[in-house]
Formats: sequence, C-alpha cells, structure tokens
Amino acid sequence: MHFMRFGGYGGPGPGNGVGLFFLLLLLLLFAAILWLAVTSSHRREMHGHSRWSNSPGHPEHHFGADSEARKILDRRFASGEIEEEEYLRRRKLLDGES
Repeated sequence: MHFMRFGGYGGPGPGNGVGLFFLLLLLLLFAAILWLAVTSSHRREMHGHSRWSNSPGHPEHHFGADSEARKILDRRFASGEIEEEEYLRRRKLLDGES
C-alpha cells in the first residue's frame, strides 16, 4: 500500500519521525528558556536586585550602595576614626537631609 503525502507526492524523504523530533526539540528549547527566565528572576530577588528596588519611591531604595556607605560610616565611627559630629553630619548627607 502506497501512502500519498504532500498533495499526492509520495516520493522519498524524511518520515513522520523527523517532524516529531523537531517538535520535541522545540518544546525542550522553550522549556529551557522559561527555566532560565524564572531562575534569573528568583536569583535577582534573593540578592535584592529586583527591577524596581533602585527607584527612589521603592521601600528598598536604601538597601543598595547607600546601605554599603552607611555600613562604612558606622564602622569608621565605631572604630574612633571620626568624631560624633562628623558622623552625624555625614549620616544626614547619606539620608538625604541637608
């Protein structure tokens, strides 16, 4: 029995298995892209680098570079490197107060 494919042309060529293979390959590629998107988003959230965290109105705005500067300032004050007046002046500057 001879099956007719592609509008009546039943010549030699790849069978149905090749189409199934490429479909599975496409699904695997889609799943990998989805997995990478989800894990990179989760990784950014775990490290405090969400998309909006650096915007001024966001509650986590002061957890980036400002937080690191504050830690350095606190450490310098605690070690006696700077006086209380200088510490308070610089702390106001970091907090955005004049």
